[in-house]
Amino acid sequence: MIHGRWKSWAPVGGLLLLTGFQLWGIALVPFHPDETSLLFQSRDFEAIFRVPASLAWSADRAADAELRYRLLNAPLPKYILGLGRWLAGVDETQVSVDWNWSADWEANLGSGALPASSALRAGRLASTSLLPFAAIFIYLSGRKLGGPAVGWLAALLQGLNALVLVHGRRAMAEGTLITTICFALWTLLETGRWPWLAGIGVALALGAKHSVLALVPIGVLAVLWPAEPAQRTRRRLASLGLFLLLFLSLTLLLNPVLWSEPVSAIKEIIKIRMSLVQDQVQAQAVAEQLAIAVPLKGVDRLAVLIAHLFLAPPQFEEIGNYRAELDSSVGRYLAFPGHSLLRGPTLGGLSFGLTLVGLIFGVTTLRSGLRAGNRSVALLLLSTAALGLTLYIGIPLPYQRYYLPLVPFVCLWSAFALVSLGRQIKKLPTLRAALD
Repeated sequence: MIHGRWKSWAPVGGLLLLTGFQLWGIALVPFHPDETSLLFQSRDFEAIFRVPASLAWSADRAADAELRYRLLNAPLPKYILGLGRWLAGVDETQVSVDWNWSADWEANLGSGALPASSALRAGRLASTSLLPFAAIFIYLSGRKLGGPAVGWLAALLQGLNALVLVHGRRAMAEGTLITTICFALWTLLETGRWPWLAGIGVALALGAKHSVLALVPIGVLAVLWPAEPAQRTRRRLASLGLFLLLFLSLTLLLNPVLWSEPVSAIKEIIKIRMSLVQDQVQAQAVAEQLAIAVPLKGVDRLAVLIAHLFLAPPQFEEIGNYRAELDSSVGRYLAFPGHSLLRGPTLGGLSFGLTLVGLIFGVTTLRSGLRAGNRSVALLLLSTAALGLTLYIGIPLPYQRYYLPLVPFVCLWSAFALVSLGRQIKKLPTLRAALD
């Protein structure tokens, strides 16, 4: 009986310890000026309740900083940060100054761009508080992929992932992004039971990051490929219609910038996004000499993707404008051993190898055909490929946090590899004889 209770409560205790560690480190994370910008944008949380029409884009409206941000960035992280502020009693007037990247550190401090500790803490707490839910959903996805052991390992690997601990704790988009991607993956795997739920999951993930649009075709496929092969075509099409209805409705609801002129606003989003990328490329080229030419091309894009997912240390700043002012906080953060796990050529290389092995095991399981039992594996493989290819094609910059959407996949396939290798080792004749 005691063993049974321990087995039941140990995962809960592990999740609480992991959550405590993530929350404990909030104050240690070095500041990023984009935290000021996201908190500045979080005022949309109040605006959408007060004057929702003011958030919409229209061709005859003069562009301002707030409108430009609504076109550039997905909305859900802003609402999460705004909710966190509201719960903490931090008024929108306390985050009314944006960061000016063309000015030096002292000038930004003088203008009030550095958030008050209460505002920064509220935003970071809101973002970090989502990470336990990310652990729960990646566990559920891992369990569908290869059983409870895969789920627990994936949750642990993600919770201690160095990139999640840096970027997910900040008052920025990444905590929301990681959580919604984990939720979306679980909903895709559960389309056999609740096909409508995937419409909500994918819409929320898209609400956190525009690049997650790559998962929409996977959602359509998941709904049309039921867990029960005998399901009628009419029922599949009805499920698809409900999936698309929920996806489009929730996407529109979360994006008030589209409410007035949706088609024109989408064109403006694409235009302004491309302009930003060009500006970032130019700023990166001017800021410093890199070993790899910017914009990234061909094999360099793949090399940077692999490096940032597995090998490179946490990237605390994309452009070193304020490196001197932040160096001391970076040193304090990295002094804690748990903040750089599985990075570097040795342990990072091991993580990369396990991810590849997990993908190979996944492909191998499909050799028996795309049966219902292999459905989860196939959907995760396709999701990995779709999002990985989108990021490979769409990111011309060596910005680590842009590759964060792939971290849940890395953790899932690494966990799948470890469990699969363990099962293969148990089948070895010498080990089997020793166990007997």
